[in-house]
Amino acid sequence: MNSPTDITTEAPENVPVRSFYTNCTVSQQTGTNSEDETKFTHCNLVHVFASGTVLVPGVYSDKVLHPSAGVIQITREDNPIDENKAI
Repeated sequence: MNSPTDITTEAPENVPVRSFYTNCTVSQQTGTNSEDETKFTHCNLVHVFASGTVLVPGVYSDKVLHPSAGVIQITREDNPIDENKAI
């Protein structure tokens, strides 16, 4: 799995200003229709950078959402997970 410092080409900063170590749903509205939404569910680790860029590390690939494409919403679920197990 890639670390947050690996996305320096996508964002100027290399240290997240906020990280969520809990089950989250990350969604981004990219247009006016309800179909124009990117959504990732059950994300166990989410990093937010000062530019607003959001990194969702995955098992097979990482997802990077940029705020210029639309508003990014992170919804935390009720079951926090152990931070040491998320990494």
